[in-house]
Amino acid sequence: MRTFNVTRMRSSSSLWQPPVDIYESDAELIVFVDVAGIAPERIKLMAEAEMLTITGERKCEITGVTHVHRLEIEYGQFACRIPLPLPIDVDHTRSEIKNGFLVVRLPIFRRQGSVEINFK
Repeated sequence: MRTFNVTRMRSSSSLWQPPVDIYESDAELIVFVDVAGIAPERIKLMAEAEMLTITGERKCEITGVTHVHRLEIEYGQFACRIPLPLPIDVDHTRSEIKNGFLVVRLPIFRRQGSVEINFK
């Protein structure tokens, strides 16, 4: 490990996936994504009715390294497509980064009211 190729710290040739937790309340799905060390401008979110896509990149800012003694943190581009257990209201989603976690709040889409059904 002492002579491990240091270029892996700067960019990875394959995509990696950050750890994700999904919670549900009465009104929304709450997605937590571990994005520690990733600048917010390097993260892109795309919400669809039943899918959340998160892409981005974590860069290693360390320079002048000659030996690596331990390397567990993933660097480079990442992507994850998260199937959602319920349809969401994409127009009212919100997100923030809090304590190294991306927190995405996705309101559950619930059609309310009534509709008249006509025979043809």
